[in-house]
Amino acid sequence: MAQITRSTGIAIEGTPYRAGGGYEGSTPELDSTVMAAAEMLAGAFGQDTVIRFNSDRRSGSAFLKDTLPGFSGSCRVGLGAMIIAQPPTGMSRFEWHESIAARVGWGEPEFWAEIKAAPQVVTITTYLSQAVAVSDAPLIWSVSGTETWPYASNEHDSLSAGLAFLLKNVDTAKLGRPHSPGHTVGRGKGDSMKCGFCGQKMAKGIKGYPQREQLKRHLEVAHRELYLYHQQIAKAKGG
Repeated sequence: MAQITRSTGIAIEGTPYRAGGGYEGSTPELDSTVMAAAEMLAGAFGQDTVIRFNSDRRSGSAFLKDTLPGFSGSCRVGLGAMIIAQPPTGMSRFEWHESIAARVGWGEPEFWAEIKAAPQVVTITTYLSQAVAVSDAPLIWSVSGTETWPYASNEHDSLSAGLAFLLKNVDTAKLGRPHSPGHTVGRGKGDSMKCGFCGQKMAKGIKGYPQREQLKRHLEVAHRELYLYHQQIAKAKGG
């Protein structure tokens, strides 16, 4: 069964600091959201995941674990969350920032004071390296001095939507192993079938309602966005 661990960060050579050394979220809501993301990511891809928070502890993600060294390691596929200032109704974050900058100047103390005074909300994010993305992924790729490959960072309305986005745009062949939505965890005699996304066990011994049917219904209700996406994939393959 896939394991979930927390990272203490990566040492920055020549300094006493560690990149990604926040360890846990600055609020219980943020921390529990990223933990839920780790469970969903591990269940969907069947791989170990590692949770890493930025040093300010206002953002963090669960990443599929790999064996790449240093800053390139375990940062190719991520699902997480961050705390952001909520813009006024009807304005995008960019429009809001531009309007503040027009009044007080970009990056001035008054600029940051106004942003910090706004309601703070948790927003779902994904992180995807171009190294493991499908070739036709319709994404905007960014480049950073610490990244080996260009990457895309996107925001989503829910963890389910973020995971559906990753399942659609990650090339599992490049990861080296496939994912299996709604898979069974534990196949020994007497084991219950378990949802691969959230870990919920299906009941045993219900006459006329086998575990496979229970799992299908569970996916339809609890993970509808993911269920519909995989139905589309099956239909495209003639399944």
